Amino acid sequence: MLLANAEGSVGGSQRQASLLAHEVAQRGMRAVVVSQSPRFPDGPRAVVDGGVERVALPVVARFARASFLLAFLWWAVVNRARFEVIHAHSTSAGLTAGLVGRLLGKPVVVKVTGMQAVAALADRRLAWRLRRWILNSTAEVVVAVSGEMMQALSEARIGGERRALIPNGVRTAAGATDGRAETRHAWLGERTGPVILFVGRLEEVKGVRALLAMWSAPERLDGATLLLVGDGPLRRELEAEVAARALGASVRFLGTQPDVNPFYAIADVFVLPSVTEGLSNALLEAMAAGLPVVASDVGGNREVIEHGVSGFLVDWTDPGAAAGLVRRLLCDADLRARVAEGARRRAARYSISNVAEHYCRLYQSLGSSRRPLPEEAA
Repeated sequence: MLLANAEGSVGGSQRQASLLAHEVAQRGMRAVVVSQSPRFPDGPRAVVDGGVERVALPVVARFARASFLLAFLWWAVVNRARFEVIHAHSTSAGLTAGLVGRLLGKPVVVKVTGMQAVAALADRRLAWRLRRWILNSTAEVVVAVSGEMMQALSEARIGGERRALIPNGVRTAAGATDGRAETRHAWLGERTGPVILFVGRLEEVKGVRALLAMWSAPERLDGATLLLVGDGPLRRELEAEVAARALGASVRFLGTQPDVNPFYAIADVFVLPSVTEGLSNALLEAMAAGLPVVASDVGGNREVIEHGVSGFLVDWTDPGAAAGLVRRLLCDADLRARVAEGARRRAARYSISNVAEHYCRLYQSLGSSRRPLPEEAA
């Protein structure tokens, strides 16, 4: 059973929960994705999508955390005979899952999705110390998505010997290119130059300010378009900065999109200037789509990207260096093709099918024993 946090959300953790749920269902396990619904006081709503049951529990927006805890507890009590394991796809959901799991005697898996979550749990203030204690006391397994995160969890004394390293997964089948021209025209009109793509939240930790600094550098290629897919608290500020820098139509804000695959299909280079990363879903998706990537030299990026082979790692505090590297990729078709092929091969190591196999073994061990020894995924 999988626990996500927001109905209809298309963020990385929700996409991972959905991918994993479908893979688990294909292997004969029951998969239920539970999320929050703002439609209080409506009752819970359930639909079946490709063999995966999706349940939206009503919450009171003003008391979202407490009301979701109560709603999930009620749902779990009523349906306790229908599931064996609770898998929370964030540390905040993990606190809810842990408390409910402890009350019902169900094992809980908590996936830590980002380094920010690790830093928060390591905070010495009382509220965070309490959350860390709850997590350590109730989670059977705490999952890290990268080696750096595994080490950080160890240093913060989170998870103890119950930590497991299982990366995020990605669908590795070649994406369809049908409709590429239509998608490009819909978003770019008559612009014919190369496309640089960013997919992610418009927030400080994603380093989106560095993108505009790069886009203003003289090394960038004239006629190119920067597409920003995603939304967040910095959007208005960034739009104002684009206007102030007179970047005009060369930067497009596309907002949150229910399907990002068409944008990978029309892009020439993918950029990820994050300040910190666990293991970026967008990075894996871009590489699986055969895009050369230019990413920050941090966290899980270092574990996924072989510099110069399957992508490039760069210091985004130097806008000229990042812009020069992007320009080099755009001007050298052979290099672009070679790195794109390396990206596809590298992404294959993170196939959601392989990741699901690790999780299925983990779920089975938890179903048969309350104290498993989780296998560390390569």
